Parts: sequence; C-alpha cells; structure tokens
Amino acid sequence: MNCFNIVDSGYVELTENQVRNFQQPHMLTHDLHIACLDSQSLSHLKNFSAGTRNIHFMDKLIVNHTAKHAEYGDESFRKITSIRPSMIFDIVMELDGALHTEADIVWFKDPREIVERHDSYDWLIQHDNPHIDNTWINMGCAIS
Repeated sequence: MNCFNIVDSGYVELTENQVRNFQQPHMLTHDLHIACLDSQSLSHLKNFSAGTRNIHFMDKLIVNHTAKHAEYGDESFRKITSIRPSMIFDIVMELDGALHTEADIVWFKDPREIVERHDSYDWLIQHDNPHIDNTWINMGCAIS
C-alpha cells in the first residue's frame, strides 16, 4: 500500500519516528512517500532514512516553508493550510490512491486490515471522536 506524509522542519523528529514505524515487520510491505516542504527537512530525512527500502521522497513538492516560523493562525500557518489540500490531491493522483498518514500516527498493526474491511468506500477519513454525533474529522489519516 502506498502511504504518504507532508512534512516540514517542524515535524522532523516525529517523521523520524514514522520512518522507524515503517521499519517494523508489519509495515515493511508498505511504501511511505514523504513530501518535504523545505530543503532542511528533505536533507535531514533523506540522510536519516538512508538504507531503507520502503521510504521514498517526493522532491518536487518543496515550497520552502518551515513550521518553525509558523504559529497556529498566523500568516505562514494560513498559507500552508491553504495549499495543503491541493498537495494531498496531487499526491493521491500521482500514487493512484494512497493512505495519508501524518507523522504522529503510529501503526501497531497492518493498516491494510482496516482498509480492506471498507473497500466499498471511495474515501475513509479518521474521525476524532466516534462517540459524538458531529462532522469533525481529522485529515491526519485518510485514504482515497
């Protein structure tokens, strides 16, 4: 299964953990494609991931954005929030369907089990609280 994440320098440490997660036996059959938004995170994560078979980088998406300079609600935050949906769409199209899995998500078992149980759906999206009847969703984990 193709999986992907969009990261910047503010998420390097979490992405290192994600790379480690994808080296667990139950994740080795899945490819993680990482789209870096700045050259610092790209360089660091490529070095960190050297020697892995299932970690790939999408170099063409660098937009020179770093989260270290962004705070919730500020101009930099709004900029990345406004371009992120189109980036997700482009990646899903390029990979012909993919699981968007953010750096703070850890897979303790093969995600294919969840996806295959719901193969009649076009899109699965993580819901933050299934016990509340509302429309709040979390795009941190979604597959199309």
